[in-house]
Amino acid sequence: MSDTVDDRKFRRAFGDIARSVDVALLQEAAKAALDEVRQVLSAIEEDDLEFFSTGPYADALSAISGTVTTDSFTAGSTTSTQWLTKITIRAQRQTKYVEAIAKSRDYRELSDEELREKAVALGDRAPSPDDLALLMVAIEKLFNIDAVSGDLGSKSLPLLFKLLNSLPEGQVKQNDMLKSIVVSKEKGDSSHSKDDASIIINAGELSAANTKTYETAAGDVQLNSFTSTTLHEIGHSVDAAVRYMKSKGDDLRFGGWRTETPETILTFAVTRFKTTYASAATLADEIIKPLLNACLTTGDLPEVVPDEAIRTDATVVWCKAVYANHSNALWRADRGTAASVANDGRVYIESYAGEWWSYAIAARDQQVSNYQFRSPHEWFAEVYSVRMLGQLPTSHPCYADIPTLDARTPLAAA
Repeated sequence: MSDTVDDRKFRRAFGDIARSVDVALLQEAAKAALDEVRQVLSAIEEDDLEFFSTGPYADALSAISGTVTTDSFTAGSTTSTQWLTKITIRAQRQTKYVEAIAKSRDYRELSDEELREKAVALGDRAPSPDDLALLMVAIEKLFNIDAVSGDLGSKSLPLLFKLLNSLPEGQVKQNDMLKSIVVSKEKGDSSHSKDDASIIINAGELSAANTKTYETAAGDVQLNSFTSTTLHEIGHSVDAAVRYMKSKGDDLRFGGWRTETPETILTFAVTRFKTTYASAATLADEIIKPLLNACLTTGDLPEVVPDEAIRTDATVVWCKAVYANHSNALWRADRGTAASVANDGRVYIESYAGEWWSYAIAARDQQVSNYQFRSPHEWFAEVYSVRMLGQLPTSHPCYADIPTLDARTPLAAA
């Protein structure tokens, strides 16, 4: 095994980069960083090829190998100082991660009790590859996770362990919908995949200093964004495992959710169109429906309309607004905006491309966030996060339920 990467050398390189815009210097620093990763990978292959070519780490190592063997450092093709700096820093993280994987073998023979004791003793920091290795093994063995991988930072991995260690065993260790955890330094939405039972935490904008505001019946609360986002994604896995919203989602206390399609909301959309534009009040429904249906499914008017006389600016604006209000604009809206477009007490939204729902506007009396009303699954995940952080009022219908949920006892048939 190669020696541990010299962090001081990287810091010196980063300092030079910060003081210069010399592309040649950046190229040299990036190449040096990638060479370090190649050396570690080479040593690992010689040390124990079988261990690292099979099992949960094979894909992660393969991805790293693919990244570091791509030679794109030429003056003609690479002129972005920002990009080269990012590559250099990422290479350092990858080196530490690969070394942590190698060191993890030293902890696999420890008992669960020893692993938990050592992991808890680390506290909130895990600065070395050895510390990361301990936490990786602890998470995998104690919580039955096949692999924890990605940009595993000295702060994020201890926090991830702490969160998992605080949750009921039946929601983590016994949860077949939570088998892989990837932590990324990228920006963007985090996610849970039911198909491969994995969660991805994109922590690029989720620093320890960042907070998210949640609404509760007892008042607004500020929660750490990394913690609440991670619990949100774990909440998705719990919902998928116990089928919570499948069992309860149509109940008004849990949102009063109902599946919809563009076809099921056309009648109400036609009515709103006629009441919005007096000049359209006498138009036949069969003229208006194709226009609205096209907007609901594509976001635009069809090339050919039944009556060219109604292709007015107002018609175009309104029809496109129908699509916008029932997609991104509406599920991000506050209660007042949502109520303004409700029909008979229900709000209709396109949660994701081609996935339509409606919910009871009255259910927002118990909301914890606007995002909660994107879909029944987001409704639960947001509540789960707030509940597990001890900020959900006891009056909420999920307060007593959530801590008792167990993935081994689903609430509804598949």
